[in-house]
Amino acid sequence: MRRHTAFIIAAALFLASAPSALGLGLVPVNVLPPAISGSAQQGQTLTCTPGTWLNSPTSYAYAWQRTGSAISGATSSTYTLTSADVGQAITCSVVASNASGPSLLPAVSAPVLPVALPVALVPVMTSPPVISGTAEQGQTLLCSTGAWLNSPTSYAYAWQRTGSAIGGATSSTYTITGADVNQAITCSVVAANAAGSSVAAVSAPVVPAAVPSGAVPVNTTLPSISGTPQQGQTVSCLTGSWTNSPTSYLISWERDGLPIAGATGSAYTLTAADVGQAVTCTVVAVNGLGESLPAVSLPILPAAPTTTGGSGSGGGTSGGGTSGSGSGSGTPTGGSAGTSSRVPVPHVLSFAVAHRPMIVRVKGRRRFSAGLMFTYRLDRAATVFIVLERRVGKRWVMVTKLTVKSAQAGLDRLKFNGRVGKALLKLGSFTAIIAAADTGGWSNSRSLTFRVVRKRVATHRHK
Repeated sequence: MRRHTAFIIAAALFLASAPSALGLGLVPVNVLPPAISGSAQQGQTLTCTPGTWLNSPTSYAYAWQRTGSAISGATSSTYTLTSADVGQAITCSVVASNASGPSLLPAVSAPVLPVALPVALVPVMTSPPVISGTAEQGQTLLCSTGAWLNSPTSYAYAWQRTGSAIGGATSSTYTITGADVNQAITCSVVAANAAGSSVAAVSAPVVPAAVPSGAVPVNTTLPSISGTPQQGQTVSCLTGSWTNSPTSYLISWERDGLPIAGATGSAYTLTAADVGQAVTCTVVAVNGLGESLPAVSLPILPAAPTTTGGSGSGGGTSGGGTSGSGSGSGTPTGGSAGTSSRVPVPHVLSFAVAHRPMIVRVKGRRRFSAGLMFTYRLDRAATVFIVLERRVGKRWVMVTKLTVKSAQAGLDRLKFNGRVGKALLKLGSFTAIIAAADTGGWSNSRSLTFRVVRKRVATHRHK
């Protein structure tokens, strides 16, 4: 090797000393070949040093080869190894130039043989991710990254329901929905670094429970309607009282138990169609965990516009009650301009029902019942309204209204035959709400519940 190197140096000195005789000029002449430095491993960058040259080169042109063939685009002094280079002879060649021109031949480095990227350099899990948080509908869960080797720089998350990916659930947190109740919920984590991505690591499952009934809003005082119950006047729905901190309310208006088209705000202007009809408002309270059951106000019965009398003041105040508040203000009373007075409102002192529950007897195809007896006590004469409501799904629907136009002060009774039209009340639970009104306005309201049950009567056959 020393003799070979000495020969090269001697030949170079000879060429440099006699350029004109050979017609070569003073172009650069390589004395020591280029060399490759750096880690010969997939993904690493190699550097080609130009070697040693005579005749003062002013520039160098580089090229890289894979097993003797030029690597497309690899023409700088550095080159980053790819998977195609693993196990192949990688060389670099250099052409030196000066004012007289480029060297006659490129100088080629000794080859290097790159190795593949070790598998151990990608992240490897040592402890799986863990789900924390309350496993309950409406609650938010958090997926930890778990523990990893080889210094991950980023993590990708995914959530699964009984082994199937949950669409769009790709962050470290996930809010449980109704579809997740009693299902196995897991999270998976893929860790990544410069070497690549890991195999997905999956957490142990959690099984969410349904949201507790007390977590959504629960009504404690019924909604009520305020304002003058008269055609052309605007009345407002007061939302009542609720537990579990509602954040918003959904309000709708009904006429005789049927929704009024487009009436979904807190205020409603009474029309001619409302005169003498039971107008109610329904409130659904909402918080972060969902919607409440609907709560329905005591009805108002709007009057036609008053055309006589002066500019008297509005009467009536909304009443309190054991299960809800009274609704509406009284019809304005006539009077002289510039004067006003407040007329006392009636009070419902007690409300009860006999024959609770109401029994529907079934004999063959015939159904019959003794009905119910409502008992109430007033402190003064007034018009009495009793509204029956029935739970249908999530809504309370008005079934019928009973009216006693001239109820006297003191104890009174109202017999109800249990029929709406020709049909008896359906089986199930009902709420009865009572209120009274006179020229002073609406009383407080009271309510009670009763059930309608069925009892079969034996049918005797005579031979």
